[in-house]
Amino acid sequence: MRAAMTAAMIAFFGLTAIPLSGQAAPIAPAVTNEVVAAPDLMLVRDGCGRGWHRHRWRDSEGRRHEKCVPYQPSPRSPHE
Repeated sequence: MRAAMTAAMIAFFGLTAIPLSGQAAPIAPAVTNEVVAAPDLMLVRDGCGRGWHRHRWRDSEGRRHEKCVPYQPSPRSPHE
C-alpha cells in the first residue's frame, strides 16, 4: 500500500512539474534597432543634486549622521 502511494505521489508531482517547467524562465525581449531618446531626467548621486554627494559619518557615541556636501577635487587629483 505504501509503495502504491509513493508511486502515485511521484507520478502526480512529476506530471504537474512538466507543464510548469515551461514557465520557469521569462522570455527574453526581442532585440530591436530602434533609437530611443534619452529620458528627461538627470541622475544624481544619493538624491543630493548635481555636484553634491552624501557624506556619512559616526560620532564618538556611535550615532550615524549624513548630509549633502559639494564635490571637492582631491589635492592630488590630476583632473583639476
